Order: sequence, then structure tokens, then C-alpha cells
Amino acid sequence: MPFFYGDRIREALSFACGDLSCAPVDPKRFRLPAGGSCAALWMPDGQIRLRPCSLYGAPLVEAAVPDGPVLRFTFTKAFLSALLGRVLADLAHPSGDLSDPVLERYLRLAGEGDPALPDASASGVCLLHFCCIGSAGIPNAVLSERALTQGKTPDEKRLFYGSARPFYEGLSRLLYHHMTERNRTK
Repeated sequence: MPFFYGDRIREALSFACGDLSCAPVDPKRFRLPAGGSCAALWMPDGQIRLRPCSLYGAPLVEAAVPDGPVLRFTFTKAFLSALLGRVLADLAHPSGDLSDPVLERYLRLAGEGDPALPDASASGVCLLHFCCIGSAGIPNAVLSERALTQGKTPDEKRLFYGSARPFYEGLSRLLYHHMTERNRTK
């Protein structure tokens, strides 16, 4: 099964963003994730109309802020939680060869619970890195996860990890799925 979460998000953004004639923007123009934002669209003419849209049963865009010729998107916490729920429903728990150290770490931190993100902005961007791992690569995804606890005290880290068990379950499933697909195509 190919990684399709990024494609679905780009299609929804394409529907939400139209030019002045309301024609959808080409989905390939959206970057997921983009820097510290969930998505970005380069728009040299600045002429975009934003329509409300939903994906996985939740509103997608919380804000779209111009940053020079780039429109930066923030996704709603409801959508990011729905995306995590979809990942948990779609992908099986890792089994078989689990010898990868990053995967082992995520599995130790994983668990069941409400698929709400512990910190919607930072962990949402991290989740998007893992959903788009085919194009962004494993190192970028792992770095985005490590940044979630960088600079936190041990107590803050414990609190974060305690509230992030379903989040790490989702990351482990996405990483394992990517590793399995990559090995299958070798």
C-alpha cells in the first residue's frame, strides 16, 4: 500500500484553495510539511481564495497566513487527531523484524488511548513528516520527532511521553510501513 496520506491532504488543500476564477490549485504545488508549518503553497501572484474543507471528518485548515510569496497553513487540532486516528485504523501494529533502534524506541513509548496530539502544532508537523516519509525521508521525520522534547526538563518529558502514547503508536506504524514497503521494492 503506497503512502497516500500526503496525496489526500494535498487534494483537499487543492479543493480549498482556488484561484480567482475558483479553479483548484494543482495539488503538486503544496509542500507537506513546510518548515514549522503544516503545509505551504508558493503563490507569486498572491491571488488565492480559501474555501472551507474537511478531511477524515474534521475541518482541515485552521489558518492560512501569507509569508511573502508563500501561503503557510496551520491545520486544525481536530484534523490532526483525525489523521492520527486514520493511521491507527489503516496500518497494522509492527510485527516481525523490529530490530531498527528508532522503531524500537517508538514502540517502547507507544500505547493505546485517545488519538489526540499532545502538542497540536509541533507534534502535528512531526506526524505530517511521518505521513509523507516517502518524499521527506526518514532522517527528517526522526529529527522532527526528536525536536518535540528538545530543551524540556525530565518532568516535562515524562508528562509529554505519558500523553503521547497513541501518537508514538502512529509513528511506529508509519515508520514500520515505510520500512516494509522500501524493503519490498528492493
